[in-house]
Amino acid sequence: MKQKIFGASKKLFEKYSPKKVSIDMIVKEAGVGKGTFYNYFQNKEDVYEQIIDSYFQKQQQKQNIEKFHSLSLEQQLLYIFVRMYIVSVQEPIIRNFILQNEHFFIGKINYSYLLELYQNHLNRMISKNFSDCDTKILTELGWNYIQDLLRKEEEYTEKQMKKYVLTLASIYVKGYMSDYKQLAKSIDFETIENFYH
Repeated sequence: MKQKIFGASKKLFEKYSPKKVSIDMIVKEAGVGKGTFYNYFQNKEDVYEQIIDSYFQKQQQKQNIEKFHSLSLEQQLLYIFVRMYIVSVQEPIIRNFILQNEHFFIGKINYSYLLELYQNHLNRMISKNFSDCDTKILTELGWNYIQDLLRKEEEYTEKQMKKYVLTLASIYVKGYMSDYKQLAKSIDFETIENFYH
């Protein structure tokens, strides 16, 4: 019964966003009474949070960690960036989060919460021990990369988009893997700012 309510809720949240979905809509879609809903969930925010958490759990279950860790670090990062795009295309709720559609933020589910979930996912996935700062940078890079891609989707055929996704992901990974920290240390922000005055 819980899965029936969960599935009905997910369908409605994808179609209408959680702010527009009511418990009455959920129980009608699931074909259950309100009492049955409350046996499993406290409110619509509770079921929504469980749906979001399930996306990340599902992604972790799909990963073959040993096989993934056999890849080079560059390949791991490339696979992660490309996979982020694939998931954002397949999952409407995730797509709306990445595009920062406020209608999909409710309760504890907001942009910061999702970045934290994704950062934790990166920490589990990547074989090299990165600092929290590094995984935070990678997470922000990844989400900015996906936002850019999702906004350009209509400009390309599917084949062109796949090539663009791979090219952009490669640029991000190569840039990140370069000695960017040394470059950042070689000049300070104020020097650049004052250059134009």
